[in-house]
Amino acid sequence: MKACGSRRIHGPTATPKSKGRREKLLFAQCGSTRHTLVGAPLGKTRNVKVRRTTAVLPPDAGTRPPPAQKQCCRFFPAKLFERTMSRRDTMRDPRYAGILLEIERSLHGADLLATARGLLLTDSNIRSLLVRAIGEAKGKAPKSAATAASGKDQFAAEAQRQLAAVRAAIFEERDQPDGSVKRDPLPTADWIAALEAIKDSCSVRTTGEPGSRGYLEFLRGFLDQVGRPR
Repeated sequence: MKACGSRRIHGPTATPKSKGRREKLLFAQCGSTRHTLVGAPLGKTRNVKVRRTTAVLPPDAGTRPPPAQKQCCRFFPAKLFERTMSRRDTMRDPRYAGILLEIERSLHGADLLATARGLLLTDSNIRSLLVRAIGEAKGKAPKSAATAASGKDQFAAEAQRQLAAVRAAIFEERDQPDGSVKRDPLPTADWIAALEAIKDSCSVRTTGEPGSRGYLEFLRGFLDQVGRPR
């Protein structure tokens, strides 16, 4: 499967929601649910049409190269879902899975980079970073790294720019009747909703001790599972 260069890979599942509430991990790895199959009407049968292909991968195909640093995340427009969600629902909604994953990868990357520079980030620093990113999305000018008073403030300004780059790389994609794909920028409201959901998740996983890294340690374990072969 890793060697397959197709644009999309579809597969069925009977358990889209797990007992351990790992839907976020599932959708992050497999994408969102595109179709739900219901039982056939009483007295009728359901026919399945199998479309075979003659495509064959070369023996030396190897694995697909890693994605570019700036990649497009396929996101499904909010207008397709006409229900109001809480922030907890946002964390479990498959259409937000890609956005949440990219934000969390950026936060984890910032934590690793800070460690390499001799800085120790805490959950409080992450919440502050998310608050800044939310303010920037609402029109507030971001702080400059050049005017930062400390090393952590300077690093936070750099991390905020990285989050802005993540947002710029995410688009809504809509399939057009002619087979083409139309891309639109991610709506501000959806970006803010994702940031707010992660900020709440950080607050939940933070312990009461000063310098807590409960969320950052959770994030490391979660992303390790995402990258682990299934």
